[in-house]
Amino acid sequence: FSRLGKPFISPSPSLSPDIVVPPQHVKWLLGQPSSVLAQRPALWEGMAIRYMFPSADPAAEFVPALVKRHMSPAGVDGMQADMYRELRRWTDAGLGTDTERWAEIALFDTLGTIMKRVGQRLYFGAELGSSDELGRVLQKLANWSGLGGLVIGQFSPAVFRRPLGWLFRIPLGYYTRAFKRIWEPAVRAQLEAGQLSGDGSATAGAVEALAGTKRHTVESISSNFMIMPGTLALLLNLITQRGAEARAFMPLLRHEVDTVFSQPTAWTDSGTFTARKMPLATAFARESMRYSPLAASIPVRAVVAPGGVLLPDGTTHVPRGARLACPAEAMTRDERFVPRPHVFDPFRFLEVDDDDEGGRRYRLKADSDIVDVSESFLFFGFGRHAW
Repeated sequence: FSRLGKPFISPSPSLSPDIVVPPQHVKWLLGQPSSVLAQRPALWEGMAIRYMFPSADPAAEFVPALVKRHMSPAGVDGMQADMYRELRRWTDAGLGTDTERWAEIALFDTLGTIMKRVGQRLYFGAELGSSDELGRVLQKLANWSGLGGLVIGQFSPAVFRRPLGWLFRIPLGYYTRAFKRIWEPAVRAQLEAGQLSGDGSATAGAVEALAGTKRHTVESISSNFMIMPGTLALLLNLITQRGAEARAFMPLLRHEVDTVFSQPTAWTDSGTFTARKMPLATAFARESMRYSPLAASIPVRAVVAPGGVLLPDGTTHVPRGARLACPAEAMTRDERFVPRPHVFDPFRFLEVDDDDEGGRRYRLKADSDIVDVSESFLFFGFGRHAW
């Protein structure tokens, strides 16, 4: 990015008017109201959601409210035990339980299956969480929507996006109908039975939304679920690649995990998964996010003000429809912001003290949790402490 502190146009295969602002403008970018710079229109365009799922409403609050509900402390606590059982079930199935013989596994695919199945239980409840057919349909939807987001949103000029969206809607429509055939009966059954408390899953949340207001329909909520396929890249990258680069760190991390989870009840208590109790794991995850980010430019905002917007430099006017982004990845590669930026070093987020027994005690540095954001660290995750 520009070391002169000036914004510049970022060339892209899609020929979109993307403008990268310098680090000095980060606070300004994040502080603008949604009537001037909006996040969702930028995501809808960049991920091609508006072309693949035209019925999805970027202003709808159902999905954000649902995510907040699940990721809140109360939501996580209520499902922690069930999530642990699913995690153990699919870990045993994928990695095996035979400790006497060696076995060869496809690590990337196996870990992906484990995490997807745990997520399926989280969002769709106990009954549908174990459905192999639902898992297959969701995977197909994730594959096609991910491919469409890449081809349409990132590599296609604007003039080709709508026709390509029509093409991608053929397979997406097929699997969306398959998804609705599986999911809608569960929603309608709970709705007719008046089970509004549900089991904490997204299916129960949909039932509450349908019962509480006429604005929501099964079709609109089904469409909203199609925009939620997450990525496993960050966690899989952390486990499969970054672990090999931090060999000196791994014994310490293993010791922390063994200590924290020495009691079986620790797995079912969401309070266990905190930076205070697991500083090494938190530092390892944060460094992995810095070293291998999911996107080069985060956050992205679309200019929605009718008259455009004037950047803080006082001379650059950006018209309505353009997108603004921060050079988040480039900032993590700049020695002005990160010491030894090309070295994977989880210790950079830790402070070390000597304990009374001659050993070392680690604690996380201030503002270094996974969800903490700064002007030089704009990657964050969703979790019980993210809201």
